[in-house]
Amino acid sequence: MLSRTVVALLLALALPSAARAEWPPKIGTGGGGTSPFNFLKFDVGARAVGMGGAAVAAAEDATALFWNPALLSILPDHELSASHTQWFQTMKHDAVVYAQRVGQSSGLAIGATNLSMAPIPRSLETDASAPVPGSYGGEPETYNVTAMMIQIGWSTHLGDWTSSTLAGLTDGAIGVAAKMAMQTLDGEVQRVFAADVGYLYAASETGWRAAFAIQNLGPALKSREVPQMLRVGAWDTFWKERIGLAYDLAFGSDAILRSHVGLELAEKIAGQKIALRAGYKIEQDVASTSGVSAKNFDRAQGISVGMGLHFNIRLSKNGHFAARLDYAYQPYGVLGPTQRMGLLIGF
Repeated sequence: MLSRTVVALLLALALPSAARAEWPPKIGTGGGGTSPFNFLKFDVGARAVGMGGAAVAAAEDATALFWNPALLSILPDHELSASHTQWFQTMKHDAVVYAQRVGQSSGLAIGATNLSMAPIPRSLETDASAPVPGSYGGEPETYNVTAMMIQIGWSTHLGDWTSSTLAGLTDGAIGVAAKMAMQTLDGEVQRVFAADVGYLYAASETGWRAAFAIQNLGPALKSREVPQMLRVGAWDTFWKERIGLAYDLAFGSDAILRSHVGLELAEKIAGQKIALRAGYKIEQDVASTSGVSAKNFDRAQGISVGMGLHFNIRLSKNGHFAARLDYAYQPYGVLGPTQRMGLLIGF
Protein backbone atom coordinates (compact mmCIF):
# COMPACT_ATOMS: atom_id res chain seq x y z
CA MET A 1 0.00 0.00 0.00
CA LEU A 2 2.86 2.38 0.82
CA SER A 3 4.49 1.72 -2.57
CA ARG A 4 1.31 2.55 -4.43
CA THR A 5 0.72 5.71 -2.36
CA VAL A 6 4.22 7.12 -2.90
CA VAL A 7 4.26 6.27 -6.61
CA ALA A 8 0.86 7.91 -7.01
CA LEU A 9 2.19 11.06 -5.33
CA LEU A 10 5.30 11.14 -7.54
CA LEU A 11 3.22 10.59 -10.64
CA ALA A 12 1.03 13.49 -9.60
CA LEU A 13 4.15 15.66 -9.47
CA ALA A 14 5.83 14.31 -12.61
CA LEU A 15 2.96 13.77 -15.03
CA PRO A 16 1.99 17.45 -15.42
CA SER A 17 5.53 18.20 -16.64
CA ALA A 18 5.53 15.17 -18.91
CA ALA A 19 2.10 16.06 -20.24
CA ARG A 20 3.22 19.54 -21.22
CA ALA A 21 6.21 18.07 -23.07
CA GLU A 22 5.69 16.96 -26.65
CA TRP A 23 5.53 13.19 -27.13
CA PRO A 24 7.53 11.51 -28.34
CA PRO A 25 10.32 13.67 -26.89
CA LYS A 26 12.15 15.92 -29.33
CA ILE A 27 15.21 13.72 -29.45
CA GLY A 28 17.71 14.83 -32.06
CA THR A 29 15.68 17.74 -33.41
CA GLY A 30 17.73 20.59 -32.07
CA GLY A 31 21.37 21.54 -32.14
CA GLY A 32 24.15 21.95 -29.64
CA GLY A 33 23.48 24.83 -27.27
CA THR A 34 19.84 25.29 -28.32
CA SER A 35 18.37 24.19 -24.97
CA PRO A 36 18.03 26.25 -21.81
CA PHE A 37 19.00 24.61 -18.52
CA ASN A 38 21.96 22.85 -20.12
CA PHE A 39 23.34 22.18 -16.63
CA LEU A 40 20.72 19.40 -16.38
CA LYS A 41 23.03 17.40 -18.67
CA PHE A 42 25.95 17.55 -16.21
CA ASP A 43 27.02 14.11 -14.99
CA VAL A 44 26.77 13.45 -11.25
CA GLY A 45 29.06 11.12 -9.31
CA ALA A 46 32.79 10.45 -9.56
CA ARG A 47 32.27 6.70 -10.03
CA ALA A 48 30.03 7.16 -13.07
CA VAL A 49 32.28 9.81 -14.60
CA GLY A 50 35.37 7.66 -14.04
CA MET A 51 33.66 5.00 -16.17
CA GLY A 52 33.03 7.40 -19.05
CA GLY A 53 29.48 8.28 -18.06
CA ALA A 54 28.18 4.74 -18.69
CA ALA A 55 25.80 4.54 -15.74
CA VAL A 56 22.17 4.12 -16.82
CA ALA A 57 22.39 0.43 -15.80
CA ALA A 58 25.58 0.58 -13.68
CA ALA A 59 24.75 3.24 -11.07
CA GLU A 60 24.72 1.20 -7.86
CA ASP A 61 24.51 3.99 -5.32
CA ALA A 62 22.34 6.95 -4.39
CA THR A 63 23.41 8.90 -7.49
CA ALA A 64 21.14 6.56 -9.46
CA LEU A 65 18.52 9.25 -8.82
CA PHE A 66 20.23 11.41 -11.45
CA TRP A 67 20.93 8.60 -13.95
CA ASN A 68 17.97 6.23 -13.83
CA PRO A 69 15.42 6.28 -10.99
CA ALA A 70 14.57 2.62 -11.67
CA LEU A 71 17.86 1.60 -10.01
CA LEU A 72 16.80 3.02 -6.64
CA SER A 73 15.00 -0.24 -5.84
CA ILE A 74 18.27 -2.25 -5.78
CA LEU A 75 20.13 -0.03 -3.30
CA PRO A 76 21.00 -1.05 0.30
CA ASP A 77 19.06 0.21 3.30
CA HIS A 78 20.33 3.81 3.59
CA GLU A 79 22.86 5.83 1.59
CA LEU A 80 24.08 9.42 1.68
CA SER A 81 26.16 10.71 -1.24
CA ALA A 82 27.94 14.03 -1.69
CA SER A 83 30.11 15.07 -4.63
CA HIS A 84 32.07 18.10 -5.77
CA THR A 85 33.21 18.87 -9.31
CA GLN A 86 35.87 21.44 -10.10
CA TRP A 87 35.22 22.31 -13.73
CA PHE A 88 37.54 24.30 -15.93
CA GLN A 89 37.91 28.02 -15.25
CA THR A 90 35.98 28.83 -12.05
CA MET A 91 32.91 26.62 -12.53
CA LYS A 92 31.90 24.36 -9.64
CA HIS A 93 29.16 21.73 -9.48
CA ASP A 94 27.99 20.13 -6.23
CA ALA A 95 25.44 17.41 -5.56
CA VAL A 96 23.99 15.72 -2.48
CA VAL A 97 21.45 12.89 -2.37
CA TYR A 98 19.91 10.64 0.26
CA ALA A 99 18.40 7.27 -0.69
CA GLN A 100 16.83 4.47 1.26
CA ARG A 101 15.18 1.15 0.66
CA VAL A 102 11.46 0.96 1.42
CA GLY A 103 10.18 -2.52 2.13
CA GLN A 104 11.74 -5.41 0.22
CA SER A 105 11.45 -4.10 -3.32
CA SER A 106 11.19 -0.30 -3.45
CA GLY A 107 13.51 2.67 -3.08
CA LEU A 108 13.13 6.39 -2.42
CA ALA A 109 15.65 9.22 -2.92
CA ILE A 110 15.80 12.99 -2.70
CA GLY A 111 18.70 15.10 -3.92
CA ALA A 112 19.88 18.50 -5.06
CA THR A 113 22.57 19.94 -7.31
CA ASN A 114 24.09 23.41 -7.46
CA LEU A 115 26.19 25.13 -10.14
CA SER A 116 28.22 28.24 -9.39
CA MET A 117 31.07 30.24 -10.89
CA ALA A 118 33.00 33.43 -10.29
CA PRO A 119 31.35 36.70 -11.38
CA ILE A 120 31.65 37.28 -15.13
CA PRO A 121 33.02 40.66 -16.34
CA ARG A 122 30.76 42.70 -18.59
CA SER A 123 31.88 44.04 -21.95
CA LEU A 124 32.85 47.70 -21.93
CA GLU A 125 30.63 50.11 -23.82
CA THR A 126 32.97 52.10 -26.06
CA ASP A 127 30.38 53.41 -28.53
CA ALA A 128 30.14 57.19 -28.39
CA SER A 129 26.35 56.86 -28.37
CA ALA A 130 26.44 54.90 -25.12
CA PRO A 131 24.95 56.70 -22.10
CA VAL A 132 28.34 56.85 -20.45
CA PRO A 133 31.08 55.91 -22.96
CA GLY A 134 33.69 53.60 -21.46
CA SER A 135 31.32 52.48 -18.68
CA TYR A 136 29.05 49.47 -18.27
CA GLY A 137 25.84 51.34 -19.04
CA GLY A 138 25.19 51.99 -15.38
CA GLU A 139 25.36 48.28 -14.56
CA PRO A 140 27.82 46.59 -12.19
CA GLU A 141 31.15 45.59 -13.70
CA THR A 142 30.30 41.89 -13.34
CA TYR A 143 27.23 39.65 -13.37
CA ASN A 144 26.48 36.28 -11.78
CA VAL A 145 25.33 32.94 -13.18
CA THR A 146 23.94 30.28 -10.84
CA ALA A 147 21.76 27.19 -11.22
CA MET A 148 20.25 24.59 -8.93
CA MET A 149 17.93 21.59 -9.05
CA ILE A 150 15.89 19.63 -6.51
CA GLN A 151 14.79 16.11 -7.42
CA ILE A 152 12.83 13.29 -5.77
CA GLY A 153 12.51 9.77 -7.14
CA TRP A 154 10.88 6.42 -6.44
CA SER A 155 11.38 2.92 -7.81
CA THR A 156 9.67 -0.40 -7.30
CA HIS A 157 10.11 -3.94 -8.60
CA LEU A 158 7.60 -4.96 -11.21
CA GLY A 159 6.85 -8.04 -9.14
CA ASP A 160 4.90 -5.76 -6.81
CA TRP A 161 2.56 -4.74 -9.62
CA THR A 162 2.19 -7.66 -12.01
CA SER A 163 0.57 -11.07 -11.86
CA SER A 164 2.35 -14.40 -12.34
CA THR A 165 1.47 -14.25 -16.05
CA LEU A 166 4.25 -11.65 -16.42
CA ALA A 167 6.81 -13.66 -14.49
CA GLY A 168 9.44 -12.83 -17.12
CA LEU A 169 9.39 -9.21 -15.93
CA THR A 170 9.43 -9.77 -12.18
CA ASP A 171 13.20 -9.19 -12.06
CA GLY A 172 12.66 -5.74 -13.56
CA ALA A 173 11.91 -2.39 -11.94
CA ILE A 174 10.36 0.91 -12.94
CA GLY A 175 11.19 4.34 -11.60
CA VAL A 176 9.95 7.90 -11.84
CA ALA A 177 11.43 11.19 -10.64
CA ALA A 178 10.15 14.75 -10.47
CA LYS A 179 12.46 17.76 -10.44
CA MET A 180 12.43 21.54 -10.17
CA ALA A 181 15.31 23.44 -11.80
CA MET A 182 16.12 27.11 -11.45
CA GLN A 183 18.81 29.24 -13.07
CA THR A 184 19.75 32.88 -12.60
CA LEU A 185 21.50 34.93 -15.27
CA ASP A 186 22.31 38.53 -14.46
CA GLY A 187 19.38 38.78 -12.08
CA GLU A 188 16.86 37.08 -14.40
CA VAL A 189 15.41 33.96 -12.76
CA GLN A 190 13.97 31.07 -14.78
CA ARG A 191 12.27 27.95 -13.40
CA VAL A 192 11.12 24.74 -14.97
CA PHE A 193 9.53 21.49 -13.78
CA ALA A 194 10.47 18.22 -15.45
CA ALA A 195 10.32 14.45 -14.97
CA ASP A 196 12.48 11.35 -15.52
CA VAL A 197 11.20 7.82 -16.14
CA GLY A 198 13.29 4.66 -16.20
CA TYR A 199 13.21 0.89 -16.50
CA LEU A 200 15.64 -1.77 -15.30
CA TYR A 201 15.83 -5.47 -16.19
CA ALA A 202 18.12 -7.74 -14.20
CA ALA A 203 18.84 -11.32 -15.27
CA SER A 204 19.58 -12.18 -11.61
CA GLU A 205 20.61 -10.45 -8.41
CA THR A 206 24.28 -10.39 -9.45
CA GLY A 207 23.94 -10.99 -13.21
CA TRP A 208 23.86 -8.65 -16.18
CA ARG A 209 21.46 -5.73 -16.25
CA ALA A 210 19.90 -3.69 -19.05
CA ALA A 211 18.13 -0.37 -18.59
CA PHE A 212 16.82 2.76 -20.25
CA ALA A 213 15.83 6.20 -19.00
CA ILE A 214 14.16 9.24 -20.51
CA GLN A 215 15.29 12.41 -18.78
CA ASN A 216 13.97 15.95 -18.47
CA LEU A 217 10.48 15.53 -19.84
CA GLY A 218 9.15 19.04 -19.43
CA PRO A 219 7.58 22.06 -21.09
CA ALA A 220 9.31 24.44 -23.46
CA LEU A 221 10.80 27.60 -22.00
CA LYS A 222 10.61 30.67 -24.24
CA SER A 223 10.03 28.40 -27.27
CA ARG A 224 13.09 26.28 -26.44
CA GLU A 225 12.96 22.74 -25.09
CA VAL A 226 14.75 21.66 -21.94
CA PRO A 227 17.60 19.23 -22.81
CA GLN A 228 15.75 15.93 -23.06
CA MET A 229 17.80 12.75 -23.20
CA LEU A 230 17.19 9.08 -23.99
CA ARG A 231 19.73 6.70 -22.43
CA VAL A 232 19.97 2.95 -23.12
CA GLY A 233 22.64 0.77 -21.57
CA ALA A 234 23.87 -2.45 -19.99
CA TRP A 235 26.16 -3.56 -17.15
CA ASP A 236 27.75 -6.89 -16.34
CA THR A 237 30.44 -8.27 -14.03
CA PHE A 238 32.98 -11.04 -14.56
CA TRP A 239 35.64 -13.02 -12.67
CA LYS A 240 33.71 -13.13 -9.37
CA GLU A 241 32.65 -9.48 -9.77
CA ARG A 242 36.23 -8.23 -9.98
CA ILE A 243 35.64 -6.80 -13.47
CA GLY A 244 32.68 -4.67 -14.44
CA LEU A 245 31.83 -3.49 -17.95
CA ALA A 246 29.25 -0.86 -18.85
CA TYR A 247 28.00 0.56 -22.13
CA ASP A 248 25.54 3.41 -22.69
CA LEU A 249 24.09 4.95 -25.82
CA ALA A 250 22.53 8.38 -25.28
CA PHE A 251 20.68 10.60 -27.74
CA GLY A 252 19.56 14.09 -26.82
CA SER A 253 17.41 16.91 -28.08
CA ASP A 254 20.69 18.72 -28.86
CA ALA A 255 21.16 16.25 -31.77
CA ILE A 256 24.30 14.78 -30.16
CA LEU A 257 24.65 10.99 -30.21
CA ARG A 258 26.83 9.83 -27.33
CA SER A 259 28.49 6.45 -26.85
CA HIS A 260 29.91 5.67 -23.41
CA VAL A 261 32.11 2.71 -22.46
CA GLY A 262 33.21 2.07 -18.89
CA LEU A 263 35.48 -0.40 -17.08
CA GLU A 264 35.85 -1.04 -13.34
CA LEU A 265 38.49 -3.31 -11.79
CA ALA A 266 37.92 -4.13 -8.12
CA GLU A 267 40.03 -6.10 -5.67
CA LYS A 268 40.15 -6.51 -1.89
CA ILE A 269 43.39 -5.56 -0.19
CA ALA A 270 43.75 -5.92 3.58
CA GLY A 271 40.01 -6.42 3.88
CA GLN A 272 39.12 -3.20 2.02
CA LYS A 273 38.09 -2.93 -1.61
CA ILE A 274 39.94 -0.75 -4.11
CA ALA A 275 38.45 0.00 -7.52
CA LEU A 276 40.24 1.37 -10.58
CA ARG A 277 38.10 2.84 -13.34
CA ALA A 278 38.46 4.04 -16.91
CA GLY A 279 36.05 5.14 -19.60
CA TYR A 280 35.70 6.71 -23.00
CA LYS A 281 32.99 8.90 -24.48
CA ILE A 282 32.39 9.61 -28.16
CA GLU A 283 30.07 12.42 -29.23
CA GLN A 284 28.70 12.69 -32.75
CA ASP A 285 26.71 15.70 -33.96
CA VAL A 286 24.11 14.00 -36.15
CA ALA A 287 22.76 17.38 -37.25
CA SER A 288 26.11 18.36 -38.77
CA THR A 289 26.19 18.21 -42.56
CA SER A 290 29.86 17.25 -42.42
CA GLY A 291 29.08 14.32 -40.14
CA VAL A 292 31.92 15.33 -37.79
CA SER A 293 31.32 16.76 -34.36
CA ALA A 294 33.59 19.57 -33.23
CA LYS A 295 33.38 18.01 -29.77
CA ASN A 296 35.42 15.08 -31.04
CA PHE A 297 38.23 17.02 -32.66
CA ASP A 298 40.43 16.34 -29.64
CA ARG A 299 39.89 12.64 -28.96
CA ALA A 300 41.65 12.89 -25.60
CA GLN A 301 38.66 14.82 -24.29
CA GLY A 302 36.64 11.61 -24.32
CA ILE A 303 38.96 9.85 -21.84
CA SER A 304 38.22 9.61 -18.14
CA VAL A 305 39.91 7.74 -15.30
CA GLY A 306 39.15 7.30 -11.63
CA MET A 307 39.38 5.22 -8.52
CA GLY A 308 37.39 4.31 -5.43
CA LEU A 309 38.36 3.26 -1.91
CA HIS A 310 35.82 1.24 0.10
CA PHE A 311 35.90 1.11 3.91
CA ASN A 312 33.87 -0.84 6.45
CA ILE A 313 33.98 0.97 9.79
CA ARG A 314 32.75 -0.77 12.93
CA LEU A 315 31.18 1.55 15.51
CA SER A 316 30.22 -1.09 18.08
CA LYS A 317 29.86 -4.83 18.43
CA ASN A 318 26.68 -4.85 16.36
CA GLY A 319 26.91 -1.55 14.48
CA HIS A 320 28.99 -0.47 11.50
CA PHE A 321 28.77 1.63 8.36
CA ALA A 322 30.37 1.50 4.94
CA ALA A 323 32.06 4.42 3.24
CA ARG A 324 33.49 4.96 -0.23
CA LEU A 325 35.77 7.73 -1.48
CA ASP A 326 35.72 8.33 -5.24
CA TYR A 327 37.83 10.41 -7.58
CA ALA A 328 37.60 11.01 -11.34
CA TYR A 329 39.77 12.96 -13.78
CA GLN A 330 38.65 14.11 -17.22
CA PRO A 331 40.67 16.34 -19.62
CA TYR A 332 39.03 19.09 -21.65
CA GLY A 333 41.83 20.11 -23.99
CA VAL A 334 42.86 23.77 -23.82
CA LEU A 335 40.14 24.45 -21.25
CA GLY A 336 41.95 22.31 -18.70
CA PRO A 337 40.99 19.19 -16.74
CA THR A 338 37.87 18.52 -14.70
CA GLN A 339 38.24 16.78 -11.36
CA ARG A 340 35.46 15.14 -9.36
CA MET A 341 35.47 13.95 -5.77
CA GLY A 342 32.73 12.00 -4.03
CA LEU A 343 31.88 10.52 -0.65
CA LEU A 344 29.30 7.76 -0.19
CA ILE A 345 28.17 6.55 3.23
CA GLY A 346 25.96 3.49 3.69
CA PHE A 347 24.35 2.66 6.99
